[in-house]
Amino acid sequence: MEQNNIFPLGFWNYARLNGIGADPVKDWAEAGMNLCHSPHFVPGEDDPADMRALLDKCAERGIRLILDDPRCHWTGALSDPEGYRARFREMLDEFGRHPAVYGFYVGDEPGAGQMEEAKAAIRIQREILPEKVPFINFNPYYAHAGNVEAHLGAPTFEEWADRFVQDSGLSQLSYDHYLQMNPQDAAESGIGEYYSSLRHFMDAAKRNGIPLWVTNLSVGHFRYRCPNEDDLRWQLNTTVACGAKCVWWFFFYMRVVRINYRLAPIDEHGHRTLTYDSLARIQNTFQKQFGALFSQLTHDETFHTGKAYGGYPLLEEGKHPLLDRVSCDHGLPGVVSFFRMPDGTKYMALVNNSQTESGYFHTFLTPKVKEMYRVCFAMQDTAKKPDGTYASPYLYTRMPYGGVEVNCARNDVCNGFGILGDGKVHNAAWLAPGQMEVWRLVTED
Repeated sequence: MEQNNIFPLGFWNYARLNGIGADPVKDWAEAGMNLCHSPHFVPGEDDPADMRALLDKCAERGIRLILDDPRCHWTGALSDPEGYRARFREMLDEFGRHPAVYGFYVGDEPGAGQMEEAKAAIRIQREILPEKVPFINFNPYYAHAGNVEAHLGAPTFEEWADRFVQDSGLSQLSYDHYLQMNPQDAAESGIGEYYSSLRHFMDAAKRNGIPLWVTNLSVGHFRYRCPNEDDLRWQLNTTVACGAKCVWWFFFYMRVVRINYRLAPIDEHGHRTLTYDSLARIQNTFQKQFGALFSQLTHDETFHTGKAYGGYPLLEEGKHPLLDRVSCDHGLPGVVSFFRMPDGTKYMALVNNSQTESGYFHTFLTPKVKEMYRVCFAMQDTAKKPDGTYASPYLYTRMPYGGVEVNCARNDVCNGFGILGDGKVHNAAWLAPGQMEVWRLVTED
């Protein structure tokens, strides 16, 4: 179950054990999922042996689960801690210590009056089984804009986040946000709210030294559109570029047909949909190209280019020590971020921040950057010479972290690399909506 070079990707699961098909783990694995919300287990109705069998299959595929069992939920943890401990231990004895278990679902979107109960549940779980992770998810930042005290029980978002983490011992910060999938004619406001949540939660996670988990949208409902492949790619890559260390999707299995939920990855008939195919493609491509790298990178800073959203700073020309400017021939906005490996090696990510248009993006780096290596998808041209060697090999190098890189100056001929007369390094890339490129930077310091 070692996951050192796999980026955590998963989903919310509202199905029962008997409602996820004959081989659900195959569906999860082929969609690129590896850290998922389990089906809902009901003590006294569901058979613990069925959950153990599911966990066994997950272990075979390298998938871990957050267990959803009411004995893990926060109810009663504050008012009856001994009763809560007994119920939690009962669940552990049945299947909760299985190696495929990553942690336990405490609850979703607590209000101000539920915060203390949720903290108590997290503390008890960590006391009994510290090697597993209590998981709780919060409302996005926008929901607290009107009256923070009423929503969170603290005068500011920052004070609430710091207090919750420190009081409970929470080991990751998680929230969901869907306004970014507003109808296209209303997308600007939704995108602003999306980035505002990302920025506030990322800052809180950094202050407390814990990773950020983000849930994005995979199902059309209310006013939110059904995300297409460009939408799914945009959500995944912008979230990761802003520093998230785990991405989940709302949701995977179609709920009872009601309201206007539609086109879930697995529909109400148990069939894979277009959403499943698109989600599988963007997640598996991301994992093969970037997963090993981003599982180890630490986020340093993010800028927006062309237009800034959600309070992120607009990249100012000539102000950054490594990046002079970013431009797009087609006037599209971008997201550019800097990361580092544990040994200090620097990486830069660039995402096309348009949800609908492709564009040609240029980066101009300062003379402090001496070399660039593009993180790529390992593949070669299919044409071969008579002797069986590739006619036009894609000359990549496999890196110690598990990914593949090419030297932009020598091997990567499709990105307009060049050193300008003033010593600045130019690079360029065609980027589809939400597409990301990542480069390793060799600098003079």
